[in-house]
Amino acid sequence: MSAHRRRLVALVATLFAIAAALRPGPASGEVEASAAGARAQLPSLEQIEADGSVVGEIRIRVGEIFDPEKPGENARPYRWVNRLHPATHREVIERQLLLRPGDRFTVRAARESERLLRANHYLAAAEIRPVRYRDGVVDLEVITRDVWTLNAGLSFGRAGGASSGRFQVEDTNFLGTGTELAVEKSADVDRDGYHFRFSDPGLFSTQGNLTLEWEENSDGGAWRVDLGRPFYSLDTRWSLGVAASSEDRIDPLYTLGKRSADLGHSVERYELRGGLSRGVVDRHVTRWTVGFTYLRDRFSEVAEGEVVPPDRVLSYPWVGWDRQRDAFSEFENLDQMGRVEDVLVGPRLHARVGLSAPAFGAEATEVVFDATASTGSAPGPRQLLFLESSVGGRWGAAGLANTRVEGSSRYYLRDFGDNELFLALSGSLAEALDPENQLLLGGDSGLRGYPLRYQEGGAKVLFTAEQRFFSDWHPFRLVRVGAAVFYDVGRVWGAPEDTGFGWLQDVGVGLRLVPTRSGRGGVLHLDLAKPLNGPGDISGLQWLIGSETSF
Repeated sequence: MSAHRRRLVALVATLFAIAAALRPGPASGEVEASAAGARAQLPSLEQIEADGSVVGEIRIRVGEIFDPEKPGENARPYRWVNRLHPATHREVIERQLLLRPGDRFTVRAARESERLLRANHYLAAAEIRPVRYRDGVVDLEVITRDVWTLNAGLSFGRAGGASSGRFQVEDTNFLGTGTELAVEKSADVDRDGYHFRFSDPGLFSTQGNLTLEWEENSDGGAWRVDLGRPFYSLDTRWSLGVAASSEDRIDPLYTLGKRSADLGHSVERYELRGGLSRGVVDRHVTRWTVGFTYLRDRFSEVAEGEVVPPDRVLSYPWVGWDRQRDAFSEFENLDQMGRVEDVLVGPRLHARVGLSAPAFGAEATEVVFDATASTGSAPGPRQLLFLESSVGGRWGAAGLANTRVEGSSRYYLRDFGDNELFLALSGSLAEALDPENQLLLGGDSGLRGYPLRYQEGGAKVLFTAEQRFFSDWHPFRLVRVGAAVFYDVGRVWGAPEDTGFGWLQDVGVGLRLVPTRSGRGGVLHLDLAKPLNGPGDISGLQWLIGSETSF
């Protein structure tokens, strides 16, 4: 920029500053909340809604990854990061809001808009607050904070004595548009290969979405397309979508943590779906959906002499029903660290049933069903309890097939200040599972002191007790640090002979690292677990490394 142009820019900026300083204050009957003290004089959100107010101006402020006004975040490297990172476009934030200028203001729409924004991988925080109120019109400010979303590098995981690795280049907010692009090379105990993913949750600047995936693996390949308009918010009145996918893979079967057989498996799936809802009525939402699903499973021999199950075709129309209460609460340091967690503490019900029959292209007549029920409550001060159950499978002339019944409970108790005791109990029952499916328990499914996929049977139970410690340590303002001490106990019933071993127990300690500036978030687990019983050939210590969605 030339010296003449710099002087011109400085002059214009000075004139704007003088004009702002000379601007008259709020008119009679108008409250301006440009500072925290003035903002406190505004009526509560509930009072603004009760007054029948409408939304006026909506100001969107996208915060940088590092806030230069916060201690420790004004270092030169952090300023470089802010400059290199393409900020989220304001229109990306705007299209996700459930309030528009001229709309009747409601607290519910404001709070749900915050939840929708916080659900994005590219935002670390979101808040909507009033900044001016006059004559029944409220101006709102939407404040968000970006995170770094362009990730490239290596990752390593270990669970149940097996390692996995991944090299990935991804951007969950490509050029600030909210679009996700990812290319990765991965390797784990089952396969290695390449994976490409594209996802646009705001297709053509609407609430439609498009997801494209393609894989090329050592045991086959896969592709998936999903296009639709989902029930974006609780008050959304309709949804529509279509999906198609195809995959060729080898399904490994396990006994005592070792690969005992392989099953060649090709899957094709096509689905058309649509739904209607009346929106939020008396704080409840009910949705009806209908659709048609075609699912074809073909099996092949991998090694000579292995038993190959017959191919299977399901083709069925279905109807679904969902109901939930609009009862969300905000927590911190529950399953994450240092960020707001939006948790449904009310009931949620789901049921779906379809009829697969030769008239629709299926091989046999079967009823295909699935259902879930969950709820949350606060049984006492500083306590939370969540219950969930589910059932899914098929029923035909031969009885139940591929049916699983599952239930779980999670209990949280604040102790030792703001730390947390976490208890979890889960159980599963299986009936006539399809040959490619197993009910497994091991190091990769909660029994951390034992090999992965160690026990297999028709029923299982797992109990976990974990004392979680949340610290204020935030090294380099990049990662939050926590720790855990845990005990796991579980067992499987109906296992093949000499593979049950009764109840298995382990104890361990773990370190928790929560990145605060990256797009994926999550919690990095570094665990050391010791088995307390079981066969003597099990390693005395198990190292586990992995990225999880919760603490």
